[in-house]
Amino acid sequence: MINVTIKQGKITASGHAGYAPKGQDIVCAAFSVLSLTLEIAVEKFTDDNIEIVLENGEMTAQWQQVSPEGLLLINAYIEGVKALAENYPEYITVQARDTLKTEEKSRRGTR
Repeated sequence: MINVTIKQGKITASGHAGYAPKGQDIVCAAFSVLSLTLEIAVEKFTDDNIEIVLENGEMTAQWQQVSPEGLLLINAYIEGVKALAENYPEYITVQARDTLKTEEKSRRGTR
């Protein structure tokens, strides 16, 4: 089972879905694509410092402050993971320990 934990400034995930044998597991593949997309999108579309590590069946995303674009990407990722968990509850769980409150970077001179 993939266990996802969301808390203030951090998302962690570990485990393997176990839906099907390695290489055929659609739940694991879907989760991996969501996580990889978050990593690529943050790098491509923001200047935010969101540390994302994907390795050995684990995912960690950590941040302190993010732009509105970064917050949108994080929230989209969370909604995608929640949808996956709703459709495959025996293979992925999501726990929110704290309300996700992300401070936006100050935008001096933009308003």
